[in-house]
Amino acid sequence: MDLVARRAGVSKVTVYSHFSSKRALFSAIIDSLAKQLTRAIDQLAFDKMPPDKALRVVGRQYLTLALASSSLALHRLVVAEAARAPALGRLIYESGPGQVVRSLADYFTRQRDVRVPDPKLAAEQFLGAVLGHAQLHLLLHARRPEEQRAEIGRMVDHAVEIFCRGILVCEGQRTAPSRATVI
Repeated sequence: MDLVARRAGVSKVTVYSHFSSKRALFSAIIDSLAKQLTRAIDQLAFDKMPPDKALRVVGRQYLTLALASSSLALHRLVVAEAARAPALGRLIYESGPGQVVRSLADYFTRQRDVRVPDPKLAAEQFLGAVLGHAQLHLLLHARRPEEQRAEIGRMVDHAVEIFCRGILVCEGQRTAPSRATVI
């Protein structure tokens, strides 16, 4: 709290008047960072795009965001703190990835060419396919950041191609293709 007060140019009393504890201050900082990081996705106007294009736009923005140095640092910090403060982990999920999942699930629900029994699960699975091991490579320093980030377009295009084959309704078909149909 001393460092925060010093950097803000205020007294510790002033800091404590706004935040009841270090944990409350930490939560506010993390929440603010998560919202800054997801603002770019919130501003995407993908609602009127066809599914393949919308998924590419959202996927590229999501993966670019997830692989940013600031996102990786936030991820490490939250994972380290979440065991001690589970509410913090939930807050970060809801204000970050959870918000993106909800937006994409809402998009799926409104699209007449998209048939998924569980739009939220479909959104989570798509974002998981986009993220793949890219974030893990960088978190574990298993790959150089510039190499991994150079692959964003290819990784997203691959995930979109696979995903669209499973959710798009083909002409004359009322439900998404079955596994046998896709293969």
